[in-house]
Amino acid sequence: MSILSELDKFIPQTDVDTDSSEGVGDGEGKDENPDIMKQGLSYEKGFTEDDADPEQLALGSKIEREHTNDPELAKKIALDHLAEIPDYYTRLMKMEKEAGRDLEEFCSRY
Repeated sequence: MSILSELDKFIPQTDVDTDSSEGVGDGEGKDENPDIMKQGLSYEKGFTEDDADPEQLALGSKIEREHTNDPELAKKIALDHLAEIPDYYTRLMKMEKEAGRDLEEFCSRY
């Protein structure tokens, strides 16, 4: 199991099936869960894209595509992480590098 898969336990659970070929998971039918941006830690803290470091948000949005094909949901997951730890993805990359994993190569797949 990859370290990124273990991050799921920190992401608020919704009724969205991010692995399906329909609905939010594939970037189509986003109206099925229109309140996704009104959930999670970033929403609770009032943390928005304007509050996030643009580089961290871009990197996080790319990394979180492991969990969903929907770019908006990936961005939401990233915002939730950044609301708690502003340099979350820099720390994640450092940890992955120390473990001998190439996170940049991983990100290039998405």
